[in-house]
Amino acid sequence: MSGGLQKPSVRQGILILILIPVAVLFVHRYFGHLLPDLPTAARVRAEEDLLEKRREQLRTLEDQRSARAAQLEELRSLAAPLWLIEDRNAARQKTLLQNEVNRVLAKANIRGVDYQVVNPRRLDLPDKTLIYEVEATVNMTASMREISRVLAEVDRSPQTLTWSQCSIAPLNLRDTSKVRLTGTLRARVLSPEAVALVRGGSEVPP
Repeated sequence: MSGGLQKPSVRQGILILILIPVAVLFVHRYFGHLLPDLPTAARVRAEEDLLEKRREQLRTLEDQRSARAAQLEELRSLAAPLWLIEDRNAARQKTLLQNEVNRVLAKANIRGVDYQVVNPRRLDLPDKTLIYEVEATVNMTASMREISRVLAEVDRSPQTLTWSQCSIAPLNLRDTSKVRLTGTLRARVLSPEAVALVRGGSEVPP
């Protein structure tokens, strides 16, 4: 008896050729969902196009973020000499204004000096929606040296203060050791909406 493998007969070869496509169809039908989809050239191109579209969207968002950051920085620099008052309530705004003027005057070291900050009020500016003016009347009786310190402190204020009216006169022409200052201080204020923008927000609490 001769050794080695026997060659398949013609019948066996035909049977194998018939079973191969049957086996392929069987595997595809019952196990196809377990096999990964092979990428086609069209699918690869579609994925590349989608990826490029996402990159473009990301670049656009980054450009918008950079532009917004630049605008906010410019707005902050423009707002530096202005007062920032977030409160919308008119009565509380007047109290804040009065407190701010008192704080500036206190820096002049005028303890014991007789002074008042009265009649704080808001003045709307024409054609302005994000900026308005405020003013308060200052009445003070002090020495000329103390008055000079007050005037210097007002000039040094990082938030611009201007005198719309100011008069200085001695209480007594025979005694000039005490003088009276009467004036109206004005400042410009950012509206609560503008304050929210400066601080990078989008909403202002009521």
